[in-house]
Amino acid sequence: MSITVQDVINRLTGSTEPHASTVDRVVAGSEAAVVHGIAVTFAASHSVIQRTLQAGANLLITHEGVFYSHHEAEYEGMTESPVYQDKLRLIQSGKLTIYRFHDAPHRYVPDMITQGLVRALGYEDDVVKFLPTAAIVTLPEAMNVQDIAENVKKKLGIPYLRYTGNESSVCSRIGIAVGYRGGGSHAIPLCLNEQLDLLITGEGP
Repeated sequence: MSITVQDVINRLTGSTEPHASTVDRVVAGSEAAVVHGIAVTFAASHSVIQRTLQAGANLLITHEGVFYSHHEAEYEGMTESPVYQDKLRLIQSGKLTIYRFHDAPHRYVPDMITQGLVRALGYEDDVVKFLPTAAIVTLPEAMNVQDIAENVKKKLGIPYLRYTGNESSVCSRIGIAVGYRGGGSHAIPLCLNEQLDLLITGEGP
């Protein structure tokens, strides 16, 4: 039995409530295309698209936007840009369908992206609770900020990160908030209400 792109979308979004305003959609290709292979990425960069085609996949599921903005809206000069044109040609040459899967993962309970980060950091057994926009973790043994930072770098395979505060502060109760949930209007109440020693975020001012 053939599986179409729409079948995959239905499976991914079937347990979430539909939302009137969303960036989730087929950005390139067709919902009716028969799926031969699937690649999954956080960001559909040029190199990721190349590797998807080399692997023989014809459906790429991406969390972030394909064409350089969150809402994928056209802006002046975008479609004339040689960077845009090269990327579009690559997508079309491989008859690739790209599905943007951004909002629905955040509507899962628990949030799929938060849950994935918790798992990657090795904190699954230490979760006290999942909130709609964060996970609260209590470490079995308190650690200082510097050691936690080194552990995060090692687990995620990243060369550096930024932190503010005292690197020798001892922490046991940690909040994990992915992406732009590091903004003050979310982060400050979270720290206060949950009495956190440390907040780990993806980005934010």
